Amino acid sequence: MDHVTLSTLERSIRTAQLHLAELLATSVNGRATTPDPRARYLSFQFHLTRDVPTYFMAIAGHRDLAWRRKLRDFLYRFANDEELHHQAVAQDLLALGLTPPPISADVELWHGYFRSVVGERPFVKLGAAAILQTISDGPARRWVRQILQGDSPSESAARPAMLYRSDGPPHGMPILTALRDAALEQRHFHDLVEGAESGTALYLRMVEWALQPDLPSRLRDRTDASPPILMN
Repeated sequence: MDHVTLSTLERSIRTAQLHLAELLATSVNGRATTPDPRARYLSFQFHLTRDVPTYFMAIAGHRDLAWRRKLRDFLYRFANDEELHHQAVAQDLLALGLTPPPISADVELWHGYFRSVVGERPFVKLGAAAILQTISDGPARRWVRQILQGDSPSESAARPAMLYRSDGPPHGMPILTALRDAALEQRHFHDLVEGAESGTALYLRMVEWALQPDLPSRLRDRTDASPPILMN
């Protein structure tokens, strides 16, 4: 088994940022975004961040945190800080005249998978959380801003929650700092990297859902599309 360190997780984060930047650049291709992709992007963020404290509380309560009290205390504080983020995203949708639509299949996959592992392998979920908090930084930052802001300053002012994440310092740095100070074992680092890779794959699927709704894999989430034409 390869030796894994926090630097391995940091490389996974940088790779995730590059993948997101490439996907966003390809989808946007320098054009101003229309309200529909913005609304879809915000809607998956709403469902993704809703009830997020339950994950951090579950991680903090795991037996592997018993002698890592500093990390446990950080997770409780972080859970409280993140608790109302989805409500701010809902306000961003309200500024577009929308309420959050039903949850998409890809967000259901995210929650279904990580709820199934967080009890016994909490560091898998923590690796995904590190991705969730950092993937929009680095090379992806300018493209995230373009999707959320559009061309109008008045529109950008209506999106404080998501633009905060693209304007401020890297939001996931506290997680990495807390992990660095936690005296983790190799099994923890392996789970962190596994969670980061799984989180990246699932997150990119959500972005595809937001920006490329005509993909055949998005058929389940189309509510007004005509059935596909099958070729003989």
